[in-house]
Amino acid sequence: MAKLFASINQPAMAVDAKTKFGPNAVLDKINPILKDKLAREEAKGMKSRPIRAISVGVPNVGKSTVLNRLVNRRAAQVGNRPGVTKGQQWLKSSDKLELLDTPGILWPKFQSQEIANKLALTGAIKENAYSSDDIALYALGKFRETMPAGLMTRYRLTEADLSYQMLTYY
Repeated sequence: MAKLFASINQPAMAVDAKTKFGPNAVLDKINPILKDKLAREEAKGMKSRPIRAISVGVPNVGKSTVLNRLVNRRAAQVGNRPGVTKGQQWLKSSDKLELLDTPGILWPKFQSQEIANKLALTGAIKENAYSSDDIALYALGKFRETMPAGLMTRYRLTEADLSYQMLTYY
């Protein structure tokens, strides 16, 4: 993904909440981007202040978990379901970096049922907003389409089992 952003001249940094990284890694990426702005502020005699960044994305993707890693403590509540972060919260990572944790956001109307199904599979949509049976059948159909051998091995299925009509529901 970082290569995609680099190809359009957009700075990006891949992070993994399980891997150790801290505010300095983020600041090393941010400072070159803000170099000119920070130099202008310094030339005007403005006092140095922390860089403020915001965490934005769909629900249940780990925004708060990454921020907790950056502040090196459990400052933001996390959970394995959408909607855990209820409001905005500023977290101080260091004297040079402050982070705003925000609730996940989704667009008000999905372009297609396919998009809604994929978001439901990732856990971005609350479970009471869809039929879990429908999403399970959708997932089964996708697995059958993209990795039939893995599906057959995992669940000890035959090719006849995979072609069963109910699996074509999605």
